[in-house]
Amino acid sequence: MTTLIEFNLFNNIVGSKSPRYSKGYKYCSRCEEAFLINTKNCPRCGATLRTKPRRIKKNNIIENVCLRDGILNCNGESERILGKCLKNVKRDEVVIATKFSPTRVTEKGLRKALENSLKRLGTSYIDLYQVHWPNPLIPIPKTMKILEKLWSEGKILSIGVSNFNLKQLIKARESLSKTDIVSNQVEYNMLKRNIEKSMIEYCLREKVTIIAYSPLVQGALTGRYTRTNKPRDLVRKSNPYFTSRKLESIKPLLEALREIAEKRGKTITQIVLNWMLRWENTVPIPGVKRVEHVLDIAGAMDFRLNDIELKILEEKLHESRSTNPSKLRHGIQLPRNYLSMIFYEKRED
Repeated sequence: MTTLIEFNLFNNIVGSKSPRYSKGYKYCSRCEEAFLINTKNCPRCGATLRTKPRRIKKNNIIENVCLRDGILNCNGESERILGKCLKNVKRDEVVIATKFSPTRVTEKGLRKALENSLKRLGTSYIDLYQVHWPNPLIPIPKTMKILEKLWSEGKILSIGVSNFNLKQLIKARESLSKTDIVSNQVEYNMLKRNIEKSMIEYCLREKVTIIAYSPLVQGALTGRYTRTNKPRDLVRKSNPYFTSRKLESIKPLLEALREIAEKRGKTITQIVLNWMLRWENTVPIPGVKRVEHVLDIAGAMDFRLNDIELKILEEKLHESRSTNPSKLRHGIQLPRNYLSMIFYEKRED
């Protein structure tokens, strides 16, 4: 079975570098989380925190990539880890998808980013190479032409984009003459469905795959968190989906998900992911930290929700939306100067 391994080389919104090298971070081996705090114990489980992450095991793709990706996802660290794993795996049995920063505005810069990725991965090609975000300062056709050259040279097998709206996606496709865009990675889940207005139908018609990130809303749709049991890590604490009002509003939805899951002998996570698979061109990519998470996700693919179940969920979603502030219907709101921050920040590949 072919394995798709996708990892993110872009810095988190909080602007941290890879925690493996970041000052001030402490690590919990039990929770496999990094915290920027001064206490000695993990705020989540109480275990003693370390100043350095646990030594990474070798020759285990799930341990090295899936479990560690959430922490070691910047400055090429994930690629170095994956490169070690791939030494013991047949290259044609693995599909590697990675991104490059939109700060790479010249052909020389983009080539350097790609060559560095290939070197870290220990491979001669990347299956899916994606621009992480559209750069408003650089014409889309310019970037696409450079990617098409790299495709012609065989260094990348497919070109993808991330966070492109429909107009930008169409522009990117029109800029290519020898190949085409195969995917658009966007935020899509039960609570953020704006791409259903036009993007999904267009991609279905044009055979462009939707790679949906944050399908579980960072765990909000797993039933793990409530208004009295909120997440404590920095990223989730700053997410508007974890406000008391938001968590309370999705309780009826979670109850419906739990009821359907119990009847089918499935988990809530599997029901949520399967809801997304009703679109044949959509591939959700939830984050994982433990081996059991990987197995849980795999169990979402061997069934399909029926019309009655889908109708029940739609009614609960409508009920949830009617009680939410309008600003929360469009996902995480980034600051106005976010684009200028990321496009002018110097990055090392």
